[in-house]
Amino acid sequence: MAQSDVEPLRSGAGALPSSTDPDSPSTPRRSRVRELLRNLDRRLSSRVRHHAEGGPAPPAARAGEPGSARGQEDSDELGDGAPPEWALLLVGCLLGLATGICVAAFNRGVHVIHEWAWAGTPTEGAAWLRLQRLADTWHRILLIPVTGGVVVGMMHGLLEIFEQIKQSLSSQREGVDFMAAIFPSIKAIQAAITLGTGCSLGPEGPSVDIGKSCANGCAEMMENNRERRIALVAAGSAAGIASGFNAAVAGCFFAIETVLRPLRAENSPPFTTAMIILASVISSTVSNVLLGEKAAFIVPTYELKSAAELPLYLILGMLCGVVSVAFRQLVVWFTKTFDLIRKKFNLPAVVCPALGGLGAGLIALRYPGILYWGFTNVDEILHTGKSASAPGIWLLAQLAAAKVVATALCKGSGLVGGLYAPSLMIGAAVGAVFGGSAAELINSVIPGNTAVAHPQAYALVGMAATLASVCSVPLTSVLLLFELTKDYRILLPLMGAVGLAIWVPSVVNQSGNKEMFEATSPRHGYSSLLPPPDRNETDWRRPDGDDVELAILEDDPYPYGSNNEEMLLDDLKVP
Repeated sequence: MAQSDVEPLRSGAGALPSSTDPDSPSTPRRSRVRELLRNLDRRLSSRVRHHAEGGPAPPAARAGEPGSARGQEDSDELGDGAPPEWALLLVGCLLGLATGICVAAFNRGVHVIHEWAWAGTPTEGAAWLRLQRLADTWHRILLIPVTGGVVVGMMHGLLEIFEQIKQSLSSQREGVDFMAAIFPSIKAIQAAITLGTGCSLGPEGPSVDIGKSCANGCAEMMENNRERRIALVAAGSAAGIASGFNAAVAGCFFAIETVLRPLRAENSPPFTTAMIILASVISSTVSNVLLGEKAAFIVPTYELKSAAELPLYLILGMLCGVVSVAFRQLVVWFTKTFDLIRKKFNLPAVVCPALGGLGAGLIALRYPGILYWGFTNVDEILHTGKSASAPGIWLLAQLAAAKVVATALCKGSGLVGGLYAPSLMIGAAVGAVFGGSAAELINSVIPGNTAVAHPQAYALVGMAATLASVCSVPLTSVLLLFELTKDYRILLPLMGAVGLAIWVPSVVNQSGNKEMFEATSPRHGYSSLLPPPDRNETDWRRPDGDDVELAILEDDPYPYGSNNEEMLLDDLKVP
């Protein structure tokens, strides 16, 4: 915009007071108009200055109430009321504390619902169900996930009601929006019901959602600029993963990969890094205190027989990449299919999640291991061959395929949950199948050969490779498995497998299959947290399931131009 385009606005703003009567009843309204024009004038002048200096124009600010935190947070300049940096560090600590408490409450809620819904079933869950007569268990395996889907669908309808209330009150709302807390609270309850009834999703995505909701609450209560908004979002993300996995280091790297990197904020100020670390450490500590220090799953001893095994791990990485591509395509296909069915037949909100629960139940009749049972199913895979009830290699191959289909079905139907836990289970099954098959093949060629490790070693590496490829978090995956195994020997095969696993989807993307990526990751690897302009919040939420679950990064991470940075910051706000 040229300087001449700005001058009329300035003259208009300056002429406004001369035409106003100080004693007029409309003076407060005109005062607000003058303030709005001054703010717009400053932003336009800033754009002209940036353009003259050869830099990119700052992103357009959202419309907001002048003088409020919402109206000022888009500016890089902070007012006199902005808290000092030391106060932000305290906010980071409080954010970690709040996230840890909320995630612990969420996990406890999942546990309570699960115990109530599956009363009488031992903690082994799927292993026990697999050994029972189908005639004795089929009704529970079918009805419990369907019931969970019905309740989640009814809560989608409740979200529609709150959306209408929110829109009707939007013109009257000033200051802090307390209704914003209703939507993430309902989403957390939906996720707890989804997981508690055994549907094939995971708790880590909702945990990150909780962390971002807490960050949004902090942001609403203070004046912020871009850097501080990024710091709050990153700290909330780190706290969610740290408390969900009891892995503080992985939480820090998760924030770097999913917030700082997409926003080109790697050179963020030191207080951002400090907030991320503090929030991650405190949330993990709170989770330890409230939920216990027991690891999410029991990690077997890792062993690398020889350097000759490394090519096998590289092949495993490529295999996990192929599996993740198929997984993503199924998620997109089921999402579009359920959306088409809902629109074509004008179905109520309750139907699609109920169908998702029914589909999961039907698959579970043959493969009960696809049901969510914490990480007991992963534990069973990691101890393949060490107990009589552990599944064999052929059953694991079938279980991996069934888990892919069941998870994509649940996600596409609108059930609420994450992809982290399913990705870990799928990766463990694929790795165990590959390791066992490779050992049998090599032993058939070279009898008595002991240069190949047990399938459990390949299962561990497969977990990280699949998680990295499905969710585009390679560093987080490597650090998470290293933090859980505490074994330096796993790093080399782990990094090699993860590197090739994340390369495979990029090859698919380059080959022209971008629709799959765009459908699941409209911006920078996140499912949007705000609806597109042509869709209201509840319609947009329903087919996509969990709104905060990290999905797929495109090769071109900035497809929307220079203003995409502000669009993503808007997306990272939980409404």
